[in-house]
Amino acid sequence: MEKKPEDISIGDELTNQEIVGIFKCGNQGGMRRSKRENCLILITDHTKSLYDDHIDSKGILHYTGMGTKGDQDLNKSQNRTLNESKGNDIKVYFFEKYGYKSLYRFNGEVELDGEPYEGKQHDELGVLRKVYIFPLRPITTESFPLIGNNELNETIEIKEKKTKRLSNRELAERATKLNHTLSTSNTYRKVISKQYDRNEFVKEYARRRAVGQCQLCDELAPFESNGVPFLEVHHVEWLAEGGPDSVDNVVALCPNCHRKMHVINKPKDVQKLIDKAKELLSLV
Repeated sequence: MEKKPEDISIGDELTNQEIVGIFKCGNQGGMRRSKRENCLILITDHTKSLYDDHIDSKGILHYTGMGTKGDQDLNKSQNRTLNESKGNDIKVYFFEKYGYKSLYRFNGEVELDGEPYEGKQHDELGVLRKVYIFPLRPITTESFPLIGNNELNETIEIKEKKTKRLSNRELAERATKLNHTLSTSNTYRKVISKQYDRNEFVKEYARRRAVGQCQLCDELAPFESNGVPFLEVHHVEWLAEGGPDSVDNVVALCPNCHRKMHVINKPKDVQKLIDKAKELLSLV
């Protein structure tokens, strides 16, 4: 018997082909309209996505609209469909993919939690452009499904490998020109315990800016890992206390100094790190 959208449960994992067959939608893109099932499918692959889709600390999904080149248009294509979804009787379903598996987890039906807002993100050519971001919340559950530690760690690993291939100039552009929401609202997914999803560009920016030297004790990194000086990225104003995940709030420290800041956090040391975090990465 052929499966229908109502046969799929939250947490089910489907292949791309199964999504196409069940929801009668196209096989490409992050926003897929299905007229046969009168629904809109939203998909985020966190290992490949061009967009900065994320879930904030209140459990709201911030989903970037359609359009991979140039400024996005709110009144065109599926952006309009999603923007008018509360009044057009179209069901909106959300899938996402983490880690190395080629399966997409079904997160259920979502609806707009407010008006879409403008943001700035890079397009597929690396040009900073205007995008529209849709705040969405789950309908049938209080929050989006938990993900496994392994899935999140695998995704971080994949992203960090890509980040390390960027030039200093590319890294600086991406780390310092992130969507404003990402630098003011910490993003995380609920796993076994709450774990902040730190931006990989910001982490790599901090490490390169330090040039292998702890920014507190001024000593060289104590050892190398895979040929790279080992330094840990520290948020001067802690994430748990509302600090932003942005380049002007991160430094690179040796393990001893990192632990020292989390245990003692002397005001004099904090001020030194505030000043260090304001320094810019050399682009040569």
